[in-house]
Amino acid sequence: MTSTLVDWNVNGHTMREQVELLASLHWDVACLQEMTRDSWPAFRATGDQGEVAFPHLPALASTGPRYGCAVLVRAPARLEDFDVLRDVPSPERAAVARVDIGGRDLWACSWAAPPGVTWGDAGKGRQVDRFAAWLRDRPGPVVVGIDRNAPR
Repeated sequence: MTSTLVDWNVNGHTMREQVELLASLHWDVACLQEMTRDSWPAFRATGDQGEVAFPHLPALASTGPRYGCAVLVRAPARLEDFDVLRDVPSPERAAVARVDIGGRDLWACSWAAPPGVTWGDAGKGRQVDRFAAWLRDRPGPVVVGIDRNAPR
């Protein structure tokens, strides 16, 4: 069975053209980075099932992080499980999902590395190292949609 994955850093936007483009494409799994609480509903409507990182984060005093990652699927794919990586400095940037496509499981991860300019090498390195450890431990096929925030 052939499956199609879309990986897109939407950069927090909800321009009608972005949503229309995603809706018009033929895909089974979409890994989206830099969703906002305001942009998520419009993008969520383009898939049959989907989750975004925000509700999976610990309760925060304020509205929490500005951006979060998301995974959307369209039938026949089914979202079996979704969470954020809890042991990373910025869990909203590491959304992971187990997806069933035609009876086969795969892991889909929508991941955004923190920008080194604001996080520094040490902070960004911790996030990258912990994500790499999770990735090494994954059984079976894994697809990663990534915003690596790096010029090199």
